[in-house]
Amino acid sequence: MTKYVMTNDKDAERYIVDCKDSTEAKHWTINHVDLSKEWNIKKDNFSVKNKIDVSYRDIQNVDNQWLAMSYILDCLTDNQLKIAQKLINEIKKKERN
Repeated sequence: MTKYVMTNDKDAERYIVDCKDSTEAKHWTINHVDLSKEWNIKKDNFSVKNKIDVSYRDIQNVDNQWLAMSYILDCLTDNQLKIAQKLINEIKKKERN
């Protein structure tokens, strides 16, 4: 089984599901999510993201951190950046409480 991530560009709703292949992931999406939204389905790349996260946290120089983060953020659309900021704000609010 492979983990697949289902996301949409309208909000932060996302699902991670174990499926045998992309066809099964598509069928899962059709049967379980709000189809009025446009869904993106891709294989989960958690281990790659985790390695990047660990490496990023090891960067000591703030200017070099900005170079790495800027490169990553440039890969997101304006709407995805807004969604990311909303998620960050929600997490910060929960941490304060």
